Amino acid sequence: MKTEYKRRYQGLTFGSLLLGLLIFFSCEADLEIDRSLEEIRGKQPEITSFSPESTPLLGNVTVKGSALNFVEKAFINGVETPIHQRVNANQIVIEAGVDVTSGPIKLVTGAGKEVVSEGDLNITYPTPSISSEIPTSSKVNENITIEGENMDAVTKVKFGEKEGFIEFKEKNALVIKTPLNNESPIALTLFYNTEAGEQTTVLEEEYEIIIPKPTVNNPPRLMTKGNPVTVIGENMNLVTSVSVGGKETAIDEVTPTSLSFAVPEGLETGYYPIKFVYSEDQETILSNIPYINGEFMKLLDFDDYPIDLPSIQFKPSPITATQQYISDPEMQPAFPPNSDVFYNVVHMGYTGSSVSDIRINDIADNEEKLETVLDEGAFNNTPYLHFWYKSDGVSSVKIYVGDKRRELDSEYRSTNGEWVLVAVNMKGFTSTAADISKRLDVTLQPTSDKSAKEVKEQSIDWFIITDKVLTEFGAEDWSGDEYFKAEG
Repeated sequence: MKTEYKRRYQGLTFGSLLLGLLIFFSCEADLEIDRSLEEIRGKQPEITSFSPESTPLLGNVTVKGSALNFVEKAFINGVETPIHQRVNANQIVIEAGVDVTSGPIKLVTGAGKEVVSEGDLNITYPTPSISSEIPTSSKVNENITIEGENMDAVTKVKFGEKEGFIEFKEKNALVIKTPLNNESPIALTLFYNTEAGEQTTVLEEEYEIIIPKPTVNNPPRLMTKGNPVTVIGENMNLVTSVSVGGKETAIDEVTPTSLSFAVPEGLETGYYPIKFVYSEDQETILSNIPYINGEFMKLLDFDDYPIDLPSIQFKPSPITATQQYISDPEMQPAFPPNSDVFYNVVHMGYTGSSVSDIRINDIADNEEKLETVLDEGAFNNTPYLHFWYKSDGVSSVKIYVGDKRRELDSEYRSTNGEWVLVAVNMKGFTSTAADISKRLDVTLQPTSDKSAKEVKEQSIDWFIITDKVLTEFGAEDWSGDEYFKAEG
């Protein structure tokens, strides 16, 4: 038995020794690998040659040597210059940058190792020579082309004190974008370097920059609290400041075709002018743009909702009826301005049920948005559903919330062919109002007069929810029991 234990002990001791040796040599191997990598990175670079020995500004120079693959910076006569290409450990290509002068080449690795060439690189300075006719004017953002020789030696072009962006440059041509400068006439000046330093050539002493007027092609229909306003147009990047109702506001984003800004604080709900200032003292004004200073939720705008989508249910049987979008600008509701279309139903005769069923909660994203409308504190506890309504007869409107509905009272069914901006407080509108996200339908129903044979029309547009009645835009509060019958 003792012999057996001794044999087991000796086996265990040998195994432990073997495992320890394996761990030791494994660690030593890792250390060797790490040390080798550090040694490679820290190896001293060498320069054996470079060519050509003389190059014009912006020319490429090939440097040969060893340990060049970890070079991170290059200098010519003490001035940092771009690395054009790392070919391999023995070759690197650098560029003679616009500010360098003749002198030695220095390369620096990431480990801080440096090497300096024994000889100097000679920098030549070709002088740009203009052969094309120089324009005397251009519009802001317009490109001008200058042709000649050694145009790639040009370092910049200035329009007065404003530098133009060089869009394209080659040996025989230069393309520059005209910047905004209000000081016309100004000097058009070309810059280039020589061994003596920066040189200039005035191409035109009385150059004129033409500043086009920013043009708004798509004015905002509505501004709402806390949301950026985007204006689409032309030359919008020439706008220098924006104000709403006389209060200046910051420009968030701007391109030649669009501009975005935030509505300044302190404005009440109402109509306001938007002023765009350009060219220091010139301005473009948009008048009567509506602003809602409160919580706002858009549910349905027929301008961007096709009539054939399933959320608009049309069931004309058993009467003759048609549905359509009307795009006549003269017939659109007044608010918000610049509406494109509204929904219209034409019908004749009697029916006991609705012809059009607009299922608002079924529209994409609406169900999720409607889930919080009736929460405590949401919309200041007065979530008003707004919509435009127009009728020329005794046709009816029904609003379904959850399992219940309420129908417009007969006294208010006709608007005499005029638009009315209806506002209805959804809080407690029906006993199942908590189900607003599951069902919020607005239906249109022809006359309930069985003897009626005349043609009737109903129109509706723009469903939103706000935290108060928008009386500033003509809204009428139809929340009282006199407007809608008891639920059924």
